[in-house]
Amino acid sequence: MKFYEENLPQGYVEAKTVDATNKRTGIILNLAALALSAATFFALWYGFGMSWQTLTQQAKDVAVMLAAALCFVVCTPAYLVCHELVHGVFYKLFTKRKLTFGLTLTCAYCGVPDVFVYRTAALSAVIAPFALFSVLLILPVILVHSAIWRAAAVLLFALHVGGCVGDLYMFGLLLFRFKKGTLVRDTGPKQTLYVRQEV
Repeated sequence: MKFYEENLPQGYVEAKTVDATNKRTGIILNLAALALSAATFFALWYGFGMSWQTLTQQAKDVAVMLAAALCFVVCTPAYLVCHELVHGVFYKLFTKRKLTFGLTLTCAYCGVPDVFVYRTAALSAVIAPFALFSVLLILPVILVHSAIWRAAAVLLFALHVGGCVGDLYMFGLLLFRFKKGTLVRDTGPKQTLYVRQEV
């Protein structure tokens, strides 16, 4: 099975572009990420029967509060790096090509700009961090019983879900709107989708 093309094949035309560096797109994606993070946080908070009163009482233990806050501050950028590396691992598996990583005002990114990736490879690469880290990050939420530490774990999980909003959008597009044979050029913050032109 072929996972990418060196050049855009004849008969393909640009069908859609998602550019996170575009001001309007960046604002929409970040507002969607904020809403998704908030919804996830409150769903987990109330779903696990967490109590603001218990959290407030435990917050009086300054040492535990500082430790949890420090852990959260360290884990957040570490997660961001790992998220992009997982994209990179999957792109590398499918293409063996040079990757590009970066950070803009609106997003962190990993891309494989020198090739056009087929739909199967693109689907795998865009959803991989969401699938992997949803499993890994829900474990502390389930296993930790301290209100402070669980609150930190819930917050990190919520940021993870919100931070995947661009990936989830691309996954949805590729899965439901674009059929087999679609090619994607992923430069990092910008994904361009190409389809065969109807004759």
